[in-house]
Amino acid sequence: MAADGDDGPATDKRTWTDIRLCGQGIHPGAFAINTDSIEWRSSKTDLFQKIEKADLAEASWLAYQRSSQLRLRDEEGNTLRFDGFSKRDRATVAALLKEDFGVSLADLPVAVKGEHWGNVEFDGPFLAFKGEEKEGGGADKLKFELPLSAISQVVLPNKNELEIQFNDSGALDKEDEVLVNMRLWAPESLNTGDTTFAQNLHSDLMSKAMVREAGEAKSARVTLAERDTLFLTPRGRYKIQMYRDSMSLTGKTYTFQIFYKRLSKFFWLPRPGGQQSFFIIGLDEPLRIGQQLHAYLVLQISNEEASLAVTIPEADAKAEGIKLKNPMTGSLSKVVAKVFKGLTGKPVYINGGFKSADGNAAIRCAINSNDGFLYPLDKSFVFAHKPALYIPFHDIVGVEFLRVEQAHGVGASRSCDLQVDIRSVGKEKGRSIVFRSIDRREFDGLVTFLKEQDLTIGNLAELPTAGARPARGQRAARGGAGGSYAEIDGEGG
Repeated sequence: MAADGDDGPATDKRTWTDIRLCGQGIHPGAFAINTDSIEWRSSKTDLFQKIEKADLAEASWLAYQRSSQLRLRDEEGNTLRFDGFSKRDRATVAALLKEDFGVSLADLPVAVKGEHWGNVEFDGPFLAFKGEEKEGGGADKLKFELPLSAISQVVLPNKNELEIQFNDSGALDKEDEVLVNMRLWAPESLNTGDTTFAQNLHSDLMSKAMVREAGEAKSARVTLAERDTLFLTPRGRYKIQMYRDSMSLTGKTYTFQIFYKRLSKFFWLPRPGGQQSFFIIGLDEPLRIGQQLHAYLVLQISNEEASLAVTIPEADAKAEGIKLKNPMTGSLSKVVAKVFKGLTGKPVYINGGFKSADGNAAIRCAINSNDGFLYPLDKSFVFAHKPALYIPFHDIVGVEFLRVEQAHGVGASRSCDLQVDIRSVGKEKGRSIVFRSIDRREFDGLVTFLKEQDLTIGNLAELPTAGARPARGQRAARGGAGGSYAEIDGEGG
């Protein structure tokens, strides 16, 4: 139906600018209806789409309040959506499609009542939410669609509820509003068999949105049972399954799929006491659980001897340069670290030469009311575990010691604080972090360490005279400020 005021199709017009291909980025492009094909080319990238005359099967028109969308479906059932047409363009487009392609342009009804329930179905690279049957029966009207390419995670808070999380473009300011997640609830009346409707939809979305690789559920290369690892962040027990390009975390409430390309680095850090170690996973894109974002996943793993099966065809291992043995044996925490490095190709950093007054790799302290461990590494500070922090030395403006007094007399203090001032990085403003309640015995060794790393101690002249040598049990870190990180071996067995 043409908009009011249309005098008929302007069939001499065959090209339109500022037309966007839905689900394929934000940049518009040029759209053309030729006599033998339909083409769209992005104005900013190399993206190009073409439908030959013989391949076009259906065409439909979706009118919004201010603009319209043209949908073209090919013989294989694939649909391309083009946004940015005006309502008066409908007559022109309809005439060209009918004359050159022999295809009629149908009008697609839209649901406008505002109901928040309906049916879901997959339509090519989109998840469609429909409701409000058309008058006289027939197919439901369209409520909204979600491009599968925009989905980053699909989780199950419970057996009848589904949470869909969306990609962050990374170009947003703090004041910007953007859809980050959506929850769908399915009544039990929709359940069939042993699994619920929500569980089935979760499985379909995981595969269709490429959140999970097709068929990989049967080809896990390494599996870590819930009993083998304790997640401190996010808190709980998760089964870890590692595949060729991604890993899954399966817990009682949530299931996550994380591609290796989203991982930045790992840390293997021995926890004081010797029975367990921290394994910290750094993420380029934070993991969202509810309203919380987690930039680091923190595991606590036993140091006891264990054996872990690694199932990789020999040809694949050789082609990918993977040098893991089957099985991998040794301290479980180190085995896990080596497996992560071997399968992802990302570095695993370990503690350097720093030793605390008690001979540990970390100093016990607190951030606000959260007790934890500060690890002075070769080129950074790492705090485990809540919150997990990674502070590269090159981001540090300077440090200051607080509440430091002589270790004798009436006012002697048994602890001190370390304030670390961090420079502005990108859009993140500079800030200060205070590590509190550090044992006073660590003071001399920390001063020596900070000097060797060429970190500026702002109130050095006001401090009690630090010993010329590290305190008992302490020695300088390897590498210095210009050295390299200590890394764990990615091979072995």
